[in-house]
Amino acid sequence: MKSRPVNRFCVLRILVGAALLLTALMGLVSCTPNSSSSSGTQTAPSGTGSFETHWKINVAPAQSSMNQSVATFTSNSPATLSTTSVVITVTDPSGAPAPNGSTVSLTCSNGAFGFRLIASGYDYAQPITTDSRYLTNGKVWVDFIAGFSPGTGAINATFQGVTATAAINILETPRNQ
Repeated sequence: MKSRPVNRFCVLRILVGAALLLTALMGLVSCTPNSSSSSGTQTAPSGTGSFETHWKINVAPAQSSMNQSVATFTSNSPATLSTTSVVITVTDPSGAPAPNGSTVSLTCSNGAFGFRLIASGYDYAQPITTDSRYLTNGKVWVDFIAGFSPGTGAINATFQGVTATAAINILETPRNQ
């Protein structure tokens, strides 16, 4: 039996093909999500948010709607504030809470977490709409004060790049007749 001479072009094609296959497999392995990373949209009964890391956030106001706060323009009487409690919960995919002492960043619209303090009380024209709070057992409670205008109030909680939002319908306060 005669042996055939090895075609260098054929060997080169096999080596290039093997290199491409190895590169493709390495790319596939590096793109496969592990337990600490995934992407999609987080949805919860009380709010939705971006789910870019392994943390899950739930923003749950005690009320889905509330009356607007009513401002007063005299220094003797305070505004009538409409307030609800909101619980923010942060867990990993297994349901374990985020570490104690971790910070959650908060923002809101058409409402406030409080008002700037001045010598004679509070300045209702200066709402506090950003805050940060520390988690205990993966939870923190905040008070949300409805805005002075009807519409939609939003509470946003951000933890390590993940943000969740809950909306509250702010209703017009009935006027006394």
